[in-house]
Amino acid sequence: NDFEGSVSTSIGKLSMLEKLALHINGFTGTIPETLYDLTSLTSLELNENDLRGSISPKIGNLQNMEIMFMDSNRFSDSIPESIYTLTSLKS
Repeated sequence: NDFEGSVSTSIGKLSMLEKLALHINGFTGTIPETLYDLTSLTSLELNENDLRGSISPKIGNLQNMEIMFMDSNRFSDSIPESIYTLTSLKS
């Protein structure tokens, strides 16, 4: 794909969403806080974009997460401790 711009805060309205694949695009800005409300997510692929800012501690809300790719972005700060509570993540 060749999407650009920011990830819309409306993404949080997709409450039953299980897989979100937005990788290899030109997304910029930060991860919207509403994304961390998608507790049905099992797969999140945001890798290879130009996302910035911090990963929110609210990432710990995503307890069903099995697959997560967020590399090749420009995140700042450290990985929040709450990510270690995602015990369904596969290596």
